[in-house]
Amino acid sequence: FQINKNDLYIDNMNKNISLGNLVKQGLPFYSGNLIYKTNVKYDILKGEKLFLKIKSFEGTAVKVYINNRNAGIIAWEPQEIEITNLVKSSNFELSFELFTHRRNSHGPLHYPETAHWYGPAQFITNGKLWSDKYQLVETGINNPVELTVKK
Repeated sequence: FQINKNDLYIDNMNKNISLGNLVKQGLPFYSGNLIYKTNVKYDILKGEKLFLKIKSFEGTAVKVYINNRNAGIIAWEPQEIEITNLVKSSNFELSFELFTHRRNSHGPLHYPETAHWYGPAQFITNGKLWSDKYQLVETGINNPVELTVKK
């Protein structure tokens, strides 16, 4: 996706996605899932428990994988899961799959007010309830993922 003089159109997908708002990274209408991957090195000591926390994300949920094994889903507070039992060595691959939302792909794209829910009335707009500019909302993982140790 590219933004060109207020016109948005589909183009080749940006392969270098990072943390932050996907809309500003060339994916304004993206509504699929996105997987982030990184390698981690940490030695768990006896009696320690390792937790993964995602402080802030814009989407519906985040599914976590350790070495491609499902560790669980983060969807609401405290936005963390324990991963101790899946970490078998000091080096492991951490993946997290962001489940985005359909708001920017299915609308209402021209409704100028922020709402906590959208229904038919927000799709049939005119007058003050119409905006020529697209009304997009953020999508993405906003902060670095945190690993915390608890005893």
